[in-house]
Amino acid sequence: AAGCHGSRRRNLGRRMREQFRELDEEEGRLREGYEAEIQRSAELRAELDEREANFNRIKGPFDKELEQLRMDLEALREEGSAASTAATDEVASAGRALALQDEEISRLE
Repeated sequence: AAGCHGSRRRNLGRRMREQFRELDEEEGRLREGYEAEIQRSAELRAELDEREANFNRIKGPFDKELEQLRMDLEALREEGSAASTAATDEVASAGRALALQDEEISRLE
C-alpha cells in the first residue's frame, strides 16, 4: 500500500508540474499579447497625434480666412444699416420738402 501511495504522489506531483508549466506558458502568451497591444496603442496614438497636427496645420489658414469673412460680413451689415438709415432720413426729408411745397402751392392758389 505504501508503494501505491508513493506512486499516486508522484503522479499528482507530475500533473501539478505539468499544470504549472501550462500556466507559465499561458502567462507568457498573455504577456506577449498585452505588450503587443500596448505597442499598437502607442503607434495608434502617435498616428492620431500626427493626423491632428496635420489637420490643425491645414485648418489654420481657413480659420483666418473665415474670421476675415465674418469681419467683412459685419462691416457690410453695418454699411447696409447705415445706408438704410440714410435712405430713410432722405425719404423723410424729401417728404417734408414736398409737404412744404404743397402748402406753398396751396397758399399761392
